[in-house]
Amino acid sequence: MTLLDAAVLALLALIGAGGYHQGLIRGITRTAALLAIGLLAAILTAGAAIEGSIQNVIVRTLTIVGGVLLVVCTLTWLINWAIPRSFHATLLNKILGIVPALLQGLIVLALALGFLHRVAIDQGMQNYLAGGLVTGPLIQPFGWLERTLAGVQ
Repeated sequence: MTLLDAAVLALLALIGAGGYHQGLIRGITRTAALLAIGLLAAILTAGAAIEGSIQNVIVRTLTIVGGVLLVVCTLTWLINWAIPRSFHATLLNKILGIVPALLQGLIVLALALGFLHRVAIDQGMQNYLAGGLVTGPLIQPFGWLERTLAGVQ
C-alpha cells in the first residue's frame, strides 16, 4: 500500500462521514442532480459548438451549463426542503446516506486519478498510480471510458 492509497482511503472515510451527515434522501437527490446536470449540459451544449468563433462558443457553453446548473440545483434544493425534517433525521436515512456519498466520491476519484495517470509525464508516476492497491483499480474505469469515447476496444 502506497502513501497515496492511504490518503485516498482517508478521503473516502471523510466522504463517508459526510454522507452520514447528509443522509440517503439528500444523497440520492444530489446524485440525480449531478447526473442530470451532466446529461442536460452535454445534450444542450452539443449544438453550441457548431458555429461561431471560439469565444462565442465558450460563452454559449458556459451560459448553457450555468443555466442548467442553476435550474437543477434549485429543483434539488426545493425537493430536499419539501421532505419533512423528521425523515432526514432518522438513523436509517443517515446510515444509508454513506452509500451515495461514497459512490460520488469514487466517481470523482476515479476520474481525477485516471486523468492524472494519463497526463503523467514520468513513467515512474504512472507505475506508482497503477501499482497502488486502491489507486490501481480506480484508474481502470478512466481508461475504459477513454477507449470507449475514442471508439477503440
